[in-house]
Amino acid sequence: MQEGQRQALHAVGALAVAGRRGHILLVDDEALVTEVGREMLTDLGYEVTACTSGAQALEVFRRTPHAFVLAIVDYALPDLSGAALAQALRQLRPHLPLILCTSQVQTHAQAHALGFDALLRKPFRLEHLALTLDVVLA
Repeated sequence: MQEGQRQALHAVGALAVAGRRGHILLVDDEALVTEVGREMLTDLGYEVTACTSGAQALEVFRRTPHAFVLAIVDYALPDLSGAALAQALRQLRPHLPLILCTSQVQTHAQAHALGFDALLRKPFRLEHLALTLDVVLA
């Protein structure tokens, strides 16, 4: 095992041991992505509400905006772009941590310009997800 892999796996374990908990809003129009993402986030100890459209996610968030510790949002949603959803979520909760999950945006600077705190590139693995959560929620 390479040093980078060892550090990533250690970070996953540290994240679970640290007892990070909370409710995450996961938004992606691909059912497989939301299913796999929900499983990974649950394995890390989080409660997850998964939505397959921006409109659905916004409706859920409006009902209980303070229930979520962060949102993970796809860039290309059919009804509402990820950037538009991020803006709407931030209008309701200005300091809500937001992670952009996509294969279309290539740099963290681009993600920040769209209003996101971090970029998680698809396809992602558990250790990448855990490290991104650790950075954003720190």
